[in-house]
Amino acid sequence: MSYYPGPDDWLLSLSVTIGVLSLCALVAVPWLTAHLKFWGKREGRKSDLTAAGLLGRWGKFPLAAAFFFGALSFHLASVRYPSEMLAAAILLAPVIAAAPLLLAAWGGLFLFSGNSSSKAGGGVSSGLAADVAAGIAALAVAAVSAGLFAAATDKSLWPQIRQNPFFIFESYPFFYGIAFAVLGSIITGGILVMLIGRQSFHWESGGSVPQGARLIRMGAFPALLATILLALLAAIWGLMEGLAPIRAVIFSGRPFLLFMGVFVVAGVVGLIELLVSILKWKGNAPRASVAVAALLISIVFCLVSILIWNAPVRARGQDAAIFKAPAAAMGMMPGPK
Repeated sequence: MSYYPGPDDWLLSLSVTIGVLSLCALVAVPWLTAHLKFWGKREGRKSDLTAAGLLGRWGKFPLAAAFFFGALSFHLASVRYPSEMLAAAILLAPVIAAAPLLLAAWGGLFLFSGNSSSKAGGGVSSGLAADVAAGIAALAVAAVSAGLFAAATDKSLWPQIRQNPFFIFESYPFFYGIAFAVLGSIITGGILVMLIGRQSFHWESGGSVPQGARLIRMGAFPALLATILLALLAAIWGLMEGLAPIRAVIFSGRPFLLFMGVFVVAGVVGLIELLVSILKWKGNAPRASVAVAALLISIVFCLVSILIWNAPVRARGQDAAIFKAPAAAMGMMPGPK
């Protein structure tokens, strides 16, 4: 690997970053829409119903981005790490095959929710049910993605996955991955609500400034809580790995990679400070919302780059047992019975 990242490194990192953020938005949007519709109708808050409508119109963008950049990221990662990605994909073929179907179900349910909510009578109730169902479908897509990542980065799981593809959902790397995905979705969803609330501060929008400020704070609180929990989870994961990921970055001999690691830590601290300042009504909340969104994108990009550029695949267990599983899955050699 080159000392400095090349164009293919940047392209893969950018694609994965957009794919990850799109998947987090895919999980967050239907749950947020259902929440805003329910409480907006119950409390008579027009701003919540307006925000739910905006999320409904935005929903098609994360769906398209998750599908396109998810496929592109898998292709680019397979070119870079063919033995790991292709073997993991073959071993998890029955699981991965469900992802496009789940994405199509998400789109259909979310479209039905928007059409139902525009009708009178029981339309709102059926729309809420469709939102919840779409949220469950998105969580299933996130679970498939977390399982693929766990299988591709932990070869010791391959013999068990060969016997039962659904074993991946019982492994502790998967539980860490889905926990990161859920917390990341909460952060992304909170920032989306903050950006919607920010629109009320523009005079041409015709929105209520106090209601916009309330939406910004409403999004900042779960984003702050999820950021703290995510940082704690990352610390626990690092300790369970024996600080190997941190040592790998420090002793990689690549200053650019080390800079990204420092930026991730500083960025998380800055993200927490910005969210706390918003909750305490300090500074300019609309501008802080944009700063929070930009900082999140930068943090995710640097974190993805560290995982990809610094040899993320770690062989564990006995090599003989490890390589028999993918080879047998690809029909290259007989595997153990």
